[in-house]
Amino acid sequence: MQETLLAKTIDFSIDLFIKFIVYVLKLISPIKILPKEIRGGSVDSSWKTISNIKIQNRLNSNLYDIFVAGISKKSFSVKIISDDGAKSKTVEHMDINTNHLVVVATDRRNGNHLWIFRIHKFGSKEALNLNVKIENQETIYFKTLNYSSTEVPIKERDDGVVEIPFKIEKIPKLK
Repeated sequence: MQETLLAKTIDFSIDLFIKFIVYVLKLISPIKILPKEIRGGSVDSSWKTISNIKIQNRLNSNLYDIFVAGISKKSFSVKIISDDGAKSKTVEHMDINTNHLVVVATDRRNGNHLWIFRIHKFGSKEALNLNVKIENQETIYFKTLNYSSTEVPIKERDDGVVEIPFKIEKIPKLK
């Protein structure tokens, strides 16, 4: 009993410290991404490397509207082969899971290419492992663009149209 109470106290203290670093000092993101970057390689090779991208919630509280971006100076491809997230259906009319969404975009300000992975809800201390096939000439840098502690709900009309909130505050520039 005392061991459990001690473990919970330590966990609570560590979580308070991490929240202080995230929200007050703004030194780290509550989302941990590994690897932080993937070096450029040959796109013409007939062998494609299958990599793993791990995204983890460092906090003991839920996070919502998480945007993880892969950013590169040249066009690249990130194809998700599999993930270990929940596979359940999340809307009534369509057979889709709206918790994860992928968008490919180009930043018009500087021409950088983006791969944006949106997670609607990320549970406390939850980790998501993505097995991906990546084709890139330039280095891809992975960063957290947005996260929120309050949920903006997904909406669905009676005719089956799904509205997924998608607003990106700021896209970081590459050096």
